[in-house]
Amino acid sequence: MSRLLIFDLLRIVAIFLVIIAHIGQKHNISILNCACGVQDFYFVSFGGIGVTIFLIVSGAALRLSNAQVIGYKKFIIKRLCRIYPAYWCSLIIILLGSAAKSHMVTLIPMDLLLSITAMYVFAGEWGGPINSSSWFIGFITILYMIYPFVAHLIRTHGYMALLALLIVSIWSRWFFGQEIDPAIRATEWFPLCRIFEFALGIFIVEKGLYPKALTNSKPIYLLSNLSFYLFLIHIPRLFVANNILIYTVLVILSSYSIYLFDNIIIQPRLKAILNIDSMPNRSDS
Repeated sequence: MSRLLIFDLLRIVAIFLVIIAHIGQKHNISILNCACGVQDFYFVSFGGIGVTIFLIVSGAALRLSNAQVIGYKKFIIKRLCRIYPAYWCSLIIILLGSAAKSHMVTLIPMDLLLSITAMYVFAGEWGGPINSSSWFIGFITILYMIYPFVAHLIRTHGYMALLALLIVSIWSRWFFGQEIDPAIRATEWFPLCRIFEFALGIFIVEKGLYPKALTNSKPIYLLSNLSFYLFLIHIPRLFVANNILIYTVLVILSSYSIYLFDNIIIQPRLKAILNIDSMPNRSDS
């Protein structure tokens, strides 16, 4: 199956930037951990650039895969089915790993609720004690929920809508940077702070402002599809990052296992149970 090369490559670049940024933080490697920008507004770092790319590609992929109008409920169900089962698998793997190391994470009922829903970030707790990557799951879920509205704005008002959303993002970043405790990092996860990046992806596809080259490369296809699963599992595996080879192998095996389980077992069953006729593949996420 041919796919657009540009978005697959961008996913691969994005996850590479995010992973090396976290390795840099773990080992305090200045060249990987560098950042510049405006305090409590926007910092440019390898990880930050990676997340921005993910947001742009997410918006673009949604626009590509939802050119035809579908019901809002069906759209949301399809989105949730694509991200939450894999996320829950990551929680299970992480908890099993902590049990094997004989230091189980202590959870209270609220922890369980916030972990399952991935809404820790909206409680001011970033990613929580199990998988700190959960902040992105909760955050992108909200963006999915407002996607139809944003896409409609872009479709009907074009450049003016994009400019308006840029202003909203700038003002939101300034407001939350000034008024909210910097420790909770609201400028990174509050939807209005990052709505422009998401909308930019929608706009790029709406206006056809992207290379149309296609690819049938299986390695690129696999690496692109693995990017989401790598994002889920790479931070909890940083405890072995002192040995890059072991870390790399462990992260690849963990993410690939979740990828196979999700796409071979979970997704076909969800499609049958929920009667979703056109369940998109990871390239549409």
